[in-house]
Amino acid sequence: MINVIKINLNHAMSRASRRELVRERLRWSYFWAITALLVGALVIFYMENTKVNNIISQKEDQIWDIQEQIKKLQQQGKNLSKVDIMSLADLESGRIFWAEKFMELSKVLPEDMAITRIIFKNNILTIQGVSRIFLGEREFDVINRFIEALRKDDIFAEDFEDVKFSKFSRITVLKQDIVEFEILARAKSRTDRSSGGGRS
Repeated sequence: MINVIKINLNHAMSRASRRELVRERLRWSYFWAITALLVGALVIFYMENTKVNNIISQKEDQIWDIQEQIKKLQQQGKNLSKVDIMSLADLESGRIFWAEKFMELSKVLPEDMAITRIIFKNNILTIQGVSRIFLGEREFDVINRFIEALRKDDIFAEDFEDVKFSKFSRITVLKQDIVEFEILARAKSRTDRSSGGGRS
């Protein structure tokens, strides 16, 4: 009698095929992950480049405005001294770009907070607002987080300093606790703005 040994080659091949399939899926996973990282890096680079270009464009516009003012004054027959030119430049550097500041306020403003009034008088910016208070939360903690966000924001802080809490009152509306608050921020002097990294 002849003994026959049977080997199932299909079974071995199927295991090898499965391993190769797993490796292939891993390779594609790595490929797409690296691709996603590269695309993300390109998007971030593009956004940063756009911001830098916008800043450069703003500076060029300021220079153009100053040059136009100088030309107009020269056409009027006025002799401009170095002091006059520096005064014009200082005037430009001392301006507060409110649209930019309001944009930053909207960025750092928490979702459960709203600004109700903004006043700028005697070099003091007064920000009044309301915020929802969650269970176990203190009024001062809510306000202090917003103040810290303003202090740490580079664009807001370049023109304002001494951001501090002024007053608050707690009220209940439709069984929801709400705090009304007021924050004060003192505008920096022109010399502080020009020397401290502000617009020049």
